[in-house]
Amino acid sequence: MKTNYFKIQDPDLNDKIRELYREETGTYSLHWFKDDGPREIGRLLGTDSDGVLYIGKTDTPLYNRVSSLRNSVLSNSARIQSLPVEKGHKALSKKFFRIRKGFDINDLYVKVYPVKMNPLADESYLLEEYVSRFGELPPLNGDYGSYEHWELF
Repeated sequence: MKTNYFKIQDPDLNDKIRELYREETGTYSLHWFKDDGPREIGRLLGTDSDGVLYIGKTDTPLYNRVSSLRNSVLSNSARIQSLPVEKGHKALSKKFFRIRKGFDINDLYVKVYPVKMNPLADESYLLEEYVSRFGELPPLNGDYGSYEHWELF
C-alpha cells in the first residue's frame, strides 16, 4: 500500500495528491512533526510515535477532502485570531483553533492512504487500532468509527 506525507502548508498539496491518487477515495491522517519526522505525543496508555492528531475518511476524491482539512487548519492557525473560522472540516476548525497556539503550521503533515475495503471501514479500523494502542482517540477526533473491531482489544 502506498502512503505519502504531504506538508499541510504546501500550496500545491491538492495537485500533488490528485496526481498520485487521481479520483481515489480513502483515508488520511494529520500528523505533528518535529524536525524531519513525526513528533512523539504522550497518550493515556503510551506514546504515539507517529504524531497522529486526526484520522479521517472520504467518499469523494482524496484531494478534495484533504484540501478541506488544509483549509480548516490554515484558516485557524493565526495566533492573533480572536475567533475560529468555520471552513472546510467545520468541527475540526473549532478544535484546531483551540490548540493553534501550541503548533507551528510548518510542522503539520497529512498522510494519505488509498482505500482498502471502503473508506468508512478503513477509517473505523484505523481509529479502533489507535484506541487499542493508546486508550483514547487521536486528539482532534471526536467520534469512534462506524464499525467496532473488538478483536483489537
